[in-house]
Amino acid sequence: MPIILVVLLIMLSLSLSVLAEDGDRDYEVLQVRDVTPTMLKPVTTNVTVESATEYFGMGVKPAIICVFRVCNVAFKTLWPGESPLRSDILVITTNPTRAVRDTFEFITRCVSRHKYILKKIPGTSSIKLTPENWVFTIVNEPTGEAVEIKVRKEVFPENLFELRASVKSKIKAGETPSEEEMKAFKKATAEFTKRLKTWSDEELFEVRTFSYTPEPLDLESMISYYLPEALSEWRRLKGVEEEYNTLKTDYEQLQTSYQQLLSEVEDLRTQLSQAQTVQWILGTLTAIFVIATIYLGLARKRS
Repeated sequence: MPIILVVLLIMLSLSLSVLAEDGDRDYEVLQVRDVTPTMLKPVTTNVTVESATEYFGMGVKPAIICVFRVCNVAFKTLWPGESPLRSDILVITTNPTRAVRDTFEFITRCVSRHKYILKKIPGTSSIKLTPENWVFTIVNEPTGEAVEIKVRKEVFPENLFELRASVKSKIKAGETPSEEEMKAFKKATAEFTKRLKTWSDEELFEVRTFSYTPEPLDLESMISYYLPEALSEWRRLKGVEEEYNTLKTDYEQLQTSYQQLLSEVEDLRTQLSQAQTVQWILGTLTAIFVIATIYLGLARKRS
């Protein structure tokens, strides 16, 4: 028995050392709940990094690890001690990459529910990223509670974004990046992935909680994201609407001017009527004065 205990202790110590090297891995399994009108009670689903990796078939990507860790922090913060309902989750991010979007969709179904908001940062794209693109906000819509999770700048290896932009842009243009460039990019990506896997939440993220107030709906961003083929027609119709609103404003201004002119005309008519009345009175008085003068003159001659 003592030998067995020693062996078990050795195995336990080895397991703990491996876990220590790999960091806290509780983010690899997330629990979410779904409910539909046909369900008597919500059904809990386990979503794992492994299942996401198998689903996308692209290997372990930094975006997958990052989104899982972000959701892990957000779920613990906004739904302590319970699994969130997918229907309660709103996701807002500045990251325009498909990998981030698809991983959030895999975990929360936010894209298909139209609860995924992309805030564009000028000068950035799915190819050209900066640290500011790694900001994620998760909202518990029924309560309005939200948590903003921002990846710290020190998490990103040096020259990661420059290498990524160069490699991605060349591939998109049909060019082949140099072997040295690809090697440097893969090395930086591997280091980024390792940090996302092994660093603690405190080392990885800046976390801020706040009360969320819905912003006005940005129809153009939503259409460009969910239905890009309709964007040109929407912009054309928007131009027609803007032209109509301009003409409507001009018409309303003309109506106002017309009413003012009508008011001025009425004032002039009133003044004219008053002037005519005064003129008639003066004319009458003048006639009376003339008649009286003539009468008095005649009366003097008779006398």
